[in-house]
Amino acid sequence: MNTAIAFPTRSTNSSQPSVPALDLPPPRVWKPRHLAEFLGVSVHWVYKRTERNAEDPIPRIPGVGRLSFDTHSPAFRQWIARQLGYVDSGEGK
Repeated sequence: MNTAIAFPTRSTNSSQPSVPALDLPPPRVWKPRHLAEFLGVSVHWVYKRTERNAEDPIPRIPGVGRLSFDTHSPAFRQWIARQLGYVDSGEGK
């Protein structure tokens, strides 16, 4: 008797926002100055946007001591897309 074992599969939840395919420059881990240069803002602006009470705070790498951002993190990429006015055309689905 040969019975197939059904393994759970990862379901795609269409209610989750897609991660935009952004071509962000290296390195993968950005410091505040990298993000400031990319967005054309001051380093002070970057620090203010990482505070807990900031409107739409910048997702950061927790627990590393110094402020850092993972450019491959889905939350960071979605945040960057909002700042750049990215519109998901749905073509990647």
